[in-house]
Amino acid sequence: MNKKILWVDDEWRSLPEQVDYFKKANISVDCADSLEEGVKKLREHEYDGVLLDCIMPMKSNFDASVDSSVLTKPFLGLEFLDTVGKMPKEKRPPVVVLTIAKDERLLHNLNQWIKRGVLTAWMIKSVRMSFSKVVEEVNRRIELTVEGAPSGAQTEEEL
Repeated sequence: MNKKILWVDDEWRSLPEQVDYFKKANISVDCADSLEEGVKKLREHEYDGVLLDCIMPMKSNFDASVDSSVLTKPFLGLEFLDTVGKMPKEKRPPVVVLTIAKDERLLHNLNQWIKRGVLTAWMIKSVRMSFSKVVEEVNRRIELTVEGAPSGAQTEEEL
C-alpha cells in the first residue's frame, strides 16, 4: 500500500533529504510550511497520517488586526489539532507531533489531545535522532491505525 502523509513544518524546504526518507519508505508526502496551508490541504485531500511540528511562527503576512499576543503564543500547532479534532472520527488521519521542546505546558497539552483521541503520539527529537527513525515511527503509527489496532497513543520518550 502506498501511503500518503501531510508534513506540516515551517522548515521542510530546507530539509530536502528528509523528504527523500519518506520516498524511500514508499510514502508520498505533501508538505505545508504554515499551519494555514496545512489546514487547507487537510480539508482538500485525504491522508493516511500527519507529521506536525507544533512550534511554528505565524505567517509573515498576518492580519494587522490580530491581537499581538497571538503572535507570541507558543505551540501554535495545537490549533491545527483543533481542526483535526473537529473532523468526523472516520475521516481523521493519525497525527504524530515531532518537537524539540521539553516544555511541561506543551507535553500536558499533547497528552490531553491523546486522551481525546485526536493525537496519536508525540516524539521529542534529540540531536542524535536520525530522520529515518522519525519516518519509521510515523509509518508504524499509520499501520497500527489502518489495521484497526489500538492507536498505541502513548507519549514517546526522547528518540
